[in-house]
Amino acid sequence: MNERLVDFRDLRFNHRTLSFIDKIADFISKEITTEAEESKEDQTPQLPPKINQTDLYTHTVPIPLAKPVLVISSPKAAILLGVEPSTLEFSQNLDLLNAAEFQTNSSHFAFNYGGYQNGIYNILGDGRTMTVGEVENSSKFVLQYKGIGPTPYAQNQDGLMKLTTCLYEFFISETLAQLNIPTSRSLTVIGSSSVCYRGTQEKMYTTGILSKYARTWIRFGTLEYLYFKGDTTGLKTLVDYVIQEFYPDCIDFEFGESVVTNKLISGDFFDKNQDILDGGILAPEKDIADKLDTAGNPITIRLNRYGLLFRRIIEKTAVLVANWQAVGFVHGCLNTENFSVIGDTIHFECSGFMDSYDPEWTPNKKDTKGRYSFEKQPEMAKWALSRLGQTLAMLVGDTYTSSPVRPYTRGSNDPPRQENRPATTPSIPTQRKLPLGFLFDASKSENILRELLKEYDSKFLNTYGKLMCNKLGIKTFEHADYDQIINPLLEMLAATGADYTAFFRFISTFGCSDAKYSQEISYLPEGVHSEEALLNSEPVNTLGLLLKSLATLRKEDADYVAAENERINRESFVVPTSPTKETNTSQLAAIAEDETMDEADQAATSPQIPQIQVPTPQMVEPLPLPTLDEVASQWKYWAHMYRTRLISQLPNERKSGQALIEEDQIRQRKLKTVNPRYIMRGYMLRDMMNSVNKIMPPFVFNRRASVQSKQSNKGKRRGKKDEDVVEKIEFPQTNVQTSSFKDVQKLLKIVVNDIYGDVSESKTGWKTDEDKVYAQKWGELPSTENSNLKFNNEGE
Repeated sequence: MNERLVDFRDLRFNHRTLSFIDKIADFISKEITTEAEESKEDQTPQLPPKINQTDLYTHTVPIPLAKPVLVISSPKAAILLGVEPSTLEFSQNLDLLNAAEFQTNSSHFAFNYGGYQNGIYNILGDGRTMTVGEVENSSKFVLQYKGIGPTPYAQNQDGLMKLTTCLYEFFISETLAQLNIPTSRSLTVIGSSSVCYRGTQEKMYTTGILSKYARTWIRFGTLEYLYFKGDTTGLKTLVDYVIQEFYPDCIDFEFGESVVTNKLISGDFFDKNQDILDGGILAPEKDIADKLDTAGNPITIRLNRYGLLFRRIIEKTAVLVANWQAVGFVHGCLNTENFSVIGDTIHFECSGFMDSYDPEWTPNKKDTKGRYSFEKQPEMAKWALSRLGQTLAMLVGDTYTSSPVRPYTRGSNDPPRQENRPATTPSIPTQRKLPLGFLFDASKSENILRELLKEYDSKFLNTYGKLMCNKLGIKTFEHADYDQIINPLLEMLAATGADYTAFFRFISTFGCSDAKYSQEISYLPEGVHSEEALLNSEPVNTLGLLLKSLATLRKEDADYVAAENERINRESFVVPTSPTKETNTSQLAAIAEDETMDEADQAATSPQIPQIQVPTPQMVEPLPLPTLDEVASQWKYWAHMYRTRLISQLPNERKSGQALIEEDQIRQRKLKTVNPRYIMRGYMLRDMMNSVNKIMPPFVFNRRASVQSKQSNKGKRRGKKDEDVVEKIEFPQTNVQTSSFKDVQKLLKIVVNDIYGDVSESKTGWKTDEDKVYAQKWGELPSTENSNLKFNNEGE
């Protein structure tokens, strides 16, 4: 065993976070005592007792799972935590990983917090997660167990997790870690014979516990909870803790940094004959002229530690989202409670990595409007930061208002919703009509925060530009690269639907030497680049990938259009009606025997069979997709710009001949450490979960029948829930061991731990034939039906 690493059982925990939170709790308890006395007089409705709105945390007792088994562990996450990986497999540590040994310890707790979900604020909390404590053995990490049963914030849910859901989160977080993206880590997943009821198909699934850790689990929503409670003292205490622990430079550089803004920020326009509001107060006439004359003058405002904290969080969040965009990661649920105050990625229930490039894609099956799609992530992160700015406003400086936007009162079940003012604009008194001219004092905290939030755009764009240039082998990012290189490339990827990860892996082999470059741009429409050839072969270079993706897209669109139009024609076919009763055979015979009538008269006299009048069907039109020739031409132009950019960064003596070939080789080796060979694709997660369900298959359980049976034997007690009268069910299979989950462990070994292909593409490669088969399978491009899959928060 490594001397620096310890047995998992020997980890020691402290609860320094709670010592700060307890200061908040003491303040709240006094406040609530007073409110409780008042509520007796006014009979204010009380909150459900199961959700204690007065505490920022609640001690909780976990429910261990029956017959636990270690399904998977992350050796790299263990080492970072200071744990010897092999000790996680010790049978004596299984009770620890199953939370069984934490039942008698009252120091473990669940956090309470709020959050904006789809733009609407709600009180949430850790419904099925227990915080064990802060690990003392290594860097400051806080260990949590998820799936330990209901906490006081479970909102009538069972607090359990499907085993497959635990594994889904495990693989997403560990993949992000391998890509060097700030994230919480997953340590282990425990399976069991315990089951949970999920879905509408009356099925029981085996449950699991996910152990995970992060430097902190304090979220934007943790601060929002105190803000909307009106607890400024508690909010300040918690924010001070965040600064002391994670942003100490905000203390060292307090008032050492500043923000520059205009002295006065105006409304639509000024009219000296109108009343002017100065921060919501009617300004004396003698002050108006002076303010108008100096309105455009810039001023420098020194930032206190809370203003600096907001700036730091803006920077970290912008860097985080830029990293997501660069690797094609979509979080899927960017509610404010899912943003960490230290800029780590947390919460992975609806997350995923993009296959074919589609800016509108989200892995969240429930996000039908695309609120949290790939292209909207930067915008939604900025919106979440604006909510955080609202929370910090009273700490940053003097505000236009002396109280929160709409503070909670005890007994209120109606949280503030979308009508709340934006965090970075001043509050305007609603009882007074707003004149056309309105003066804002730029030194007010709302305006300081608004100016700070403007820094998000530049930080995001600079970081994203650098990351994209790094993926392309461009050494120094220039803003012109957006117009000349990055944006044209993304437009080409979107037009063709090319696989995002595969494209950058192919671009890692791009060559600037004359011979290699001519191969890169060579287009053979009558040969390997014909549509038929593209559909029946694998691409060998970047142009081949783009053209194959487009050919596949064109064929799918043509097949879809043909099938839909055939259906429309079939459903809109007009069937003539039958002749009326009056139109009998004798009438027709009389007309036919009348010799005085010619054929035209007979046709005019004959009864007409009416037709059903229907509108002309609206046929489906093909998508306006580019042709193969057009994409080949676009690629040729982009490759020329790209090659020119790569060569321009080289010394003159290295721009041609053998020296250029050597520079190509140096860049290609580096890019293979930047652009991953593998990515955790949706179909891999689906196949992995299917393999688990084959080992421990979900089974049908008629819960209603069981409830009725129990009720008929014992009688239904008043207020008794269905779950309380259903007998305890366990999974019937008991001989499952860690070795049973081979596919799960291979996915970690090959796709995650060898994400850059160091082993797969080495001279020796994988040692066993089995590993070679897995590596080959997962290195191939996904089929169309396996691309950009979507899941719900249960991994389905």
